[in-house]
Amino acid sequence: MRVVICHLSRMAEGYICAAGIAPETGEHIRPCLYHSRLTRQMLHGSGGIFDLGMETDIQPAFNFATPPEMEDRLFSPERSSALGMMNEEAFGSLLQTAAKPTLQELFGPDLYTIKQSAAVNAQCGSTSLGILRPQAAPQLILNASQRPRMVLQHNEETLNLSITDLRLVEPDLYTLRMDVVQQVQQNLEANAPILLAVGLTRLWRKTEDDVPKHWLQINTLHFLNHPLHLPGTANA
Repeated sequence: MRVVICHLSRMAEGYICAAGIAPETGEHIRPCLYHSRLTRQMLHGSGGIFDLGMETDIQPAFNFATPPEMEDRLFSPERSSALGMMNEEAFGSLLQTAAKPTLQELFGPDLYTIKQSAAVNAQCGSTSLGILRPQAAPQLILNASQRPRMVLQHNEETLNLSITDLRLVEPDLYTLRMDVVQQVQQNLEANAPILLAVGLTRLWRKTEDDVPKHWLQINTLHFLNHPLHLPGTANA
């Protein structure tokens, strides 16, 4: 199955998450390993097959979907390959074709807001990935722990969401690249056109007495003038 990677996220403890769009159908696909998670060694720069804009052939792409993670497909790294990088114009066109202007259009009625965030309950919903075309310029901020967050307007509410874009951190997948953060902030303040690759987390609870939910987060930022690169990175 051919998939163009447009979601590339850092996860805890050195793991990553990669997902993309099947160019033949326009559907989102998330490559998954059985009883394991993707590590940074799966990145193209480390000898793997995943990079933003990379067209990959994942095999055998066994359907492993459960609501809301209907995009999950099991694959074997040994049987899969990187086919080549899509050029920026074609990549931007693919993103714009997939983009929707509201979170409701992406995730449907099962997504609800809660304490400046948004979530879907367990076993609800029919999708966990999408491309959002924000109607108002979002803001990138740092919380009290100096972790990146995005302030985003949703209907008449303001959401404050985690950003897991891999390019905002050093290769250790934790240390923030402050020069990149600052240039992204400047571009957002200048109203540079942007698309947001958004997704729902795996089930987790924020507090011990909370019910586990799939929480909304910002996976990857795509500025339309350079959809493959963030401002301040080497290739921007």
